[in-house]
Amino acid sequence: MAAEQLMLAVPLKPVQSGEEFAKFPPHITWSPWVEVDSSQLPALSEELREVFSLARRPIVTVGEPVLFGENETIPARRFEATAEYNLIVDFPTYAAAHGIMNAYARQYDGAYMGLSWNSHTSKTPLEEKQRIVLPDAALFQKGASTGVKRVIETFPWRTPNDQTTT
Repeated sequence: MAAEQLMLAVPLKPVQSGEEFAKFPPHITWSPWVEVDSSQLPALSEELREVFSLARRPIVTVGEPVLFGENETIPARRFEATAEYNLIVDFPTYAAAHGIMNAYARQYDGAYMGLSWNSHTSKTPLEEKQRIVLPDAALFQKGASTGVKRVIETFPWRTPNDQTTT
């Protein structure tokens, strides 16, 4: 059975279905790359669409620089807990979406996900205290031979993106 390499992420700037990237655009990872049976993609998308349609659109505030990775060599920025983005309100949306990706995955490595999730973006030049209204979440597909990342669907939040990034 054919399979797709998929990853759920919330890009820091809007992306469109069908858009392709040689390098992953700046984003917050909501699931690691997982392999999903192609035949299950419509059901997966429907479940994710429902989760995001019920959730408020987060506004993140960039925190101080940190280093991640096995040898702590990957520059990253965490996002601060604020009234506009926090574990009490926003973690349930992440947990539901993460759980859906996990349920459809043939194999799943959740080493840095679930309760070990650390909301951040890597290798992205951002200013501390910068506020970003998050655009729609996106399901990315990785090309098997090319590694190109293609947006196969975006998932709008319940609330519109009518606020500005400062």
